[in-house]
Amino acid sequence: IVWHNQRFYYNPVTNLLEPIGFDGFGFEPGERYTFLGQGLSNPDKLDPGKLYSALFFDRAFLEKYLQYVYRFSSKDYLADFFASVQAG
Repeated sequence: IVWHNQRFYYNPVTNLLEPIGFDGFGFEPGERYTFLGQGLSNPDKLDPGKLYSALFFDRAFLEKYLQYVYRFSSKDYLADFFASVQAG
């Protein structure tokens, strides 16, 4: 992600800047991933010099990220979510 497309949230509880998913689809779809973390399937392409790649070299971040990817993509979670936002 180009530097000017990066967004961060200042968390006043932890006093940390947290990256916000933004502009996930770059102008070169053949060389970009469609979601943060997709590059894990090809770790040789990860560049530790780039912020979003560097995040996945941090084991604690990676474990927590994958925990939530699996949680938020589970059929049960999605069914509960869509039921909770159903109009009417």
